[in-house]
Formats: sequence, C-alpha cells, structure tokens
Amino acid sequence: FRVFSVAPGIVDTPMQESIRQADKKYFPDLEKFKRYKTQGELVSPREVAQKYLKIIKQPQNFNKVLLSARDL
Repeated sequence: FRVFSVAPGIVDTPMQESIRQADKKYFPDLEKFKRYKTQGELVSPREVAQKYLKIIKQPQNFNKVLLSARDL
C-alpha cells in the first residue's frame, strides 16, 4: 500500500465563517481570512473530497507522497 500526505488548502468551512465574523481585537489575522473569501482562495469541502477520492481511486497516477489538493 501507499501512504500520502495531502494538504487540502484553505477550505470554506463553518469555522472559516466564524473566523470572518470575529472581533479583530481577539483575532489579529482577521483581514487575511476575510481576504481569502473575497479573493476566491477558499475551496469547498466537496471539491476537496473529490480530489481526495481521485487520489484514493488512482494512486498509481501520483508519484509524490506529499501532495497539495490545490495542484490536483
């Protein structure tokens, strides 16, 4: 069997939504997280799951064990 380490990227989860509504006083990186959303840098959980399935179903197509879902 093969083992992969896959970085999913920045996923648009309920946690992301909560972060974007945080008080900047308690979350200094607030603007960065808001920018992720406005600049379209977030991917849906569904899209990430589809990419993981691609790796699971066709592991022979991936030569590296460290992968980024953004590159798939």
